[in-house]
Amino acid sequence: MEKVFEHQKFEGKIYEKWEKAGAFTPQVDKKKKPFTIIMPPPNANDPLHIGHAREVATQDALIRYHRMRGEETLWLPGADHAGIETQYVFEKKLSKEGKSRGDFDRETLYQMIWDYVQGNLGVMEGQLKALGASCDWTRFKFTLDPQVVKVVYQTFKKLHEEGLIYRGERIVNYCPSCATAYSQLEVDSREQDDELYFLDYGPLTIATTRPETIFADVAVAVNPKDKRFKGLIGKDAVVPLINKEIPIIADELVDPQFGTGALKITPGHDATDFAVGQKHQLETITVIDRRGRMMGVPEKYVGLKAAQARPAVVEELAASGKIKKTQMLHHVVGVCYKHKTPLEPLVSEQWFLKVKPLAEKAVKAIDKGEVKFAAKKFEKVARHWYQNLYDWNISRQIVWGIRIPAWACGACGEWTVTAGEEPTKCAACGKANLVQDPDTFDTWFSSGQWPFATLKTTKKGDFDYFYPTSVMAPAYDILPFWVIRMLMLGLYETGKVPFKTVLLHGLVRDKEGQKISKSKGNVIDPIEMVKKYGADALRMATIWGALVENDNSLSEENVRGQRNFANKIWNIARFVLLTEGKSRKVRKHKDDQLILAELGKTTKKVTASFEKFRLNEAAEELYDFLWHKLADVYLEKTKTRFGAGFEGVFEAPAPSNAICYGSGLGGAGGEGTSHHTKMAASFLIFLIIALVAEVIATVAGFGSSTLLVPVATFFFDIKTAIALVGLFHFTGSLVDGVIWRKYINWRIGILFSVLGVLTSFLGAYLVSYLPPQTILRILGVFLVVYSTFELLGKEIRLPKADWAVIGAGGLVGFLAGLVGTAGALRTAFLSTFKLKKEQFLGTSFAIAFAVDLTRVATYLGSGILKLDLGIWAAILVVAVVGSLIGKKLVFKLPQKTFYRIIYLALLLAGFKFLLG
Repeated sequence: MEKVFEHQKFEGKIYEKWEKAGAFTPQVDKKKKPFTIIMPPPNANDPLHIGHAREVATQDALIRYHRMRGEETLWLPGADHAGIETQYVFEKKLSKEGKSRGDFDRETLYQMIWDYVQGNLGVMEGQLKALGASCDWTRFKFTLDPQVVKVVYQTFKKLHEEGLIYRGERIVNYCPSCATAYSQLEVDSREQDDELYFLDYGPLTIATTRPETIFADVAVAVNPKDKRFKGLIGKDAVVPLINKEIPIIADELVDPQFGTGALKITPGHDATDFAVGQKHQLETITVIDRRGRMMGVPEKYVGLKAAQARPAVVEELAASGKIKKTQMLHHVVGVCYKHKTPLEPLVSEQWFLKVKPLAEKAVKAIDKGEVKFAAKKFEKVARHWYQNLYDWNISRQIVWGIRIPAWACGACGEWTVTAGEEPTKCAACGKANLVQDPDTFDTWFSSGQWPFATLKTTKKGDFDYFYPTSVMAPAYDILPFWVIRMLMLGLYETGKVPFKTVLLHGLVRDKEGQKISKSKGNVIDPIEMVKKYGADALRMATIWGALVENDNSLSEENVRGQRNFANKIWNIARFVLLTEGKSRKVRKHKDDQLILAELGKTTKKVTASFEKFRLNEAAEELYDFLWHKLADVYLEKTKTRFGAGFEGVFEAPAPSNAICYGSGLGGAGGEGTSHHTKMAASFLIFLIIALVAEVIATVAGFGSSTLLVPVATFFFDIKTAIALVGLFHFTGSLVDGVIWRKYINWRIGILFSVLGVLTSFLGAYLVSYLPPQTILRILGVFLVVYSTFELLGKEIRLPKADWAVIGAGGLVGFLAGLVGTAGALRTAFLSTFKLKKEQFLGTSFAIAFAVDLTRVATYLGSGILKLDLGIWAAILVVAVVGSLIGKKLVFKLPQKTFYRIIYLALLLAGFKFLLG
């Protein structure tokens, strides 16, 4: 075994084994509690960055933790088409080739971007696998999958029909570079200094930073409480350069403290002015087009970009004596979140979503605790946004995305909205002159439906079982863009919150705490780190040292340090495996007791940390235990005395190393191998005991389950024990029934089985719902009472009437299904008929077979028993061998010995359950 952990050798192979074994693919099992995370879909336009590595580590740690707890755990992966982001990246690529989007028609450009994205999807999937993401690739979703698009269309149509979607002219944030409008949340803010110009408007002076827009002025507004302008309200001001007269109006929105207190109103190019204009029914004039160039202005300015027109207009104003003074103004301007260039407020006809009624329902869900924020500070942020949202502009003027399913009628001008299908005629006038809106949905509108859109389009039953999901865990910077919108749309469409807990993680910064960016040269490539140090090391480094919700400073030195920890775990395993089998058999030392006690404490602390989402504390606790308490102290003191069993506790944060340890260094099995290894050992012991029990059962004529259920509870939980013993007993009964078929008393057998088959189903069905302790108590009471009767020499006899036999069979069947054994009672009832030994055995096994067939089928149907052909083959061999040995012994033992074995078995079984 190598002296260092060679991650390149093991991590990829182990991941491949996990995936092939279906370790990441949960089943819909309504008897089990599901745990679900829908992966925030990475953008399909670029490789993963270091922030994705932290996100993967956080979510995967939670997923593995809950999977190890036996829950049906779904981590659904996906990719986002990322409309503007992807088209922006692709246009940069075209630019480098000397091309632009204008060189292609819509369909060609869309197909080119599609092909580009499809190439990136494979890269992204490979990178997620390299990071060790244990997500269910069989359920992978892309936001442009036809089924997902269909869900988005249906939501849009429903919102439109209920009056929550409307099309109207509003002032929007428009980026001439991106050639699209943005919603309120997509506007970045930037502080800057600009010249504030005080301009002569005749009877008053106004102040503005945008003199190039004076040609679109339609009024001058003053605050009605401002006494300086009381005599001017209702009179006219004069726009300089064009000498246009405009009214002076009063409005409360005007800030008397800004500038001169008089505000020029330009509804076509300012959001506040637009609101004032709507209120006073003022004309809206536009002098800047969608390219950001001047139009409808004096000829000398036409075609200039707004930034070029400004100094030219200022020069003319100065020459005309219309600038009274200037001063610098420090203020905040809205900029494009991609280009960081100033956005142009423009009046445009767009599709809008009324958010107020949806936001109110979301806030109520937060109030009721239906959705909780792991960090309370983010709940406050969410509430703030809900209180300050405007109607959401959901249309974008780009090619890449989901095209809006709305058609304009050339005859009447009305819009026909569908769930995606192309209409044949106008819904308003019936004419067929229809043209589809070229706009696409805002990416956040489609991804805002991601939790229910994915689960409604994966596998049958997924939505009903896995929704609402358990945790949503993106970065905190997309809380307003995505999280609050998912909550609104999820509640609207499904009536339920889309997730129960919001766990927002912080950003990754460099070792100086600076934001990571290419321009600063401090980028950390996660895949490069995986290649150099391994996924386990990178995962631990991204979790280490900061609570999930806080920013985390990371450097290559941090990753290298965690590589050393991964190697430490490897060396612990290496030491154990090298010394295994060489040590003398010694009594348990106090050091053993101490380290086991420490292990117990560590397990409790790590579990508590996971439940509270304090993953860094869990990682640090594991580090302290493994490196210091186990390696530095215990192993150094006990060179030749060491026991395995620690691997499971650190599987969630460092899965590859843990599985190497638990599976003999990557040589077998899948995720949770340590658990499966113990199960295999338990099953082997179980088979040995089962062989002995089957021999005794064949000799004594009662079900081997009487002995096996108590014994099996030492190796398995009671429900697993009952199901596994049921499978064994069914196999044994089948074999014994064949062996003794000539001696069956069919009348008694049928009477016993007629009701027993039905009650066996009922008992087996109840196993799924009753608490394990209740089942154990019922079993214990039954065995102790019956054992007491036998020990006291009290025989249980039935009336020989048919109804009594049928009723007794019903009781036997019910107990067999519920507690896994009723062979002793069946034996006692059958003894009423004083059958010969051969008839007694044949009839008993025939009844057992009928009852067992029903209960095993029920266990399989309810999911308690999962039929594995290897397990069944092993059981079959043991049952056949045990039955044949028993047949040879049965006639060699005297009748007295025959009954003594029965009583001894019952006595032992009774005491087992009396004590446990």
